[in-house]
Amino acid sequence: MGKLLSVAFSDVDDKVNIMMKICVLYKGECGGMLLTTVNKEVSLNIAKLNGENNKKETKDPQYAKYDSLSRNLLRMMWF
Repeated sequence: MGKLLSVAFSDVDDKVNIMMKICVLYKGECGGMLLTTVNKEVSLNIAKLNGENNKKETKDPQYAKYDSLSRNLLRMMWF
């Protein structure tokens, strides 16, 4: 049970770090607000990006390794 919780909390920690990084990235435009940032990602058509499927979802090299706040926020709701 301890190993399972360790893996789960590690995943949560990773997602929180990604979300914090993106909030800083769009702070000027979105004011650090989650919903505003999600709407920005949707308008840029990058909300589905997870760092692994990016070549299928976008051709823009700027987002080659982008891991979206929208997708991570959705995954956080599962916990």
